[in-house]
Amino acid sequence: MLSLMNFRLLIVFLVWWCVENESLGDPPNGASLTSDGQHLQEEVAAIEIPFALTSANILSVRGILNGTDTADLMFHTAVDSLSLTKESIKRISSVKMDDVETIKSWGGESQGRFSKSNSLKLAGLTWDNLLITEDELSGSHTDGKFGPNLFKGYVIEVDFEHQSLRLHSRLPDTIDPKYQRLAIEYDRGNMFVLAAVETEAKRFENRFLLHTGFGGTVVMDDEFVASNGLAQELKTVGESQLSDALGNVLKTKDVQIPSFSIAAFRFSDVPSRFFDGSSRLQRISVLGVEILKRFNWIIDKEHDCIYLKPNSLFNSAFSG
Repeated sequence: MLSLMNFRLLIVFLVWWCVENESLGDPPNGASLTSDGQHLQEEVAAIEIPFALTSANILSVRGILNGTDTADLMFHTAVDSLSLTKESIKRISSVKMDDVETIKSWGGESQGRFSKSNSLKLAGLTWDNLLITEDELSGSHTDGKFGPNLFKGYVIEVDFEHQSLRLHSRLPDTIDPKYQRLAIEYDRGNMFVLAAVETEAKRFENRFLLHTGFGGTVVMDDEFVASNGLAQELKTVGESQLSDALGNVLKTKDVQIPSFSIAAFRFSDVPSRFFDGSSRLQRISVLGVEILKRFNWIIDKEHDCIYLKPNSLFNSAFSG
């Protein structure tokens, strides 16, 4: 039989052996170890969601609705909901429209249906109990659209070069020094940044909405154009028409901006537009994908900032 002293020594030995050999096992949850056996904070890999940048400058993401129906959805930074077009709802049998509500757009208001309690899967992420609204239109060759609110709690990286959305649990520790930090101003949940229209003699600064739902370059708001006399300052090169999500047709003037700058980056001879002065509908200025795609973006909503870095598309010719 063991004496009391030997028993105590045995207990001390067993405790020492367990502590010394704990570091020999696999690290919990995939965490790495330092040389002294202490656990490092687990580094969570970014979630990657591929998108296709279409010829119409649409960021199209393939998703699965309610576990059965495939849908191509536009990533639209200026919306806060998930929507489908009337045409796609006819095809997507798992989405049942329940009721009617008032929907607002650029051109006015309209009545639209909505559907409750839907699920959506994008790459490795799944959402449940989603509300889907009905829209008349979406981006070319897409069934509907969704906004960045779907990625609440994540830092969103938009990589136009590799056509990928990457979701980070926090801002990466190391950011390429080529990125420039720009403050975000929020208005009704939408993201605005400062940019400037420059002529030979003057510089006009304004806030612009980040708008991946618009495939063009720049749309200037009515007040900005009128208060700075830009209708006279800028050369008119034509007229166009835009349609909003509800099918309202809006007339615009096409102009050439001699120089357009965002952060320290500058573009020359930028095709732009503003709405016909009689409409008085355009209350915000817009940055579309024809400008946005020339950068890779990191959107850090928690700290009210965005990082942008020029990519290989920066010096490409403006389309249209």
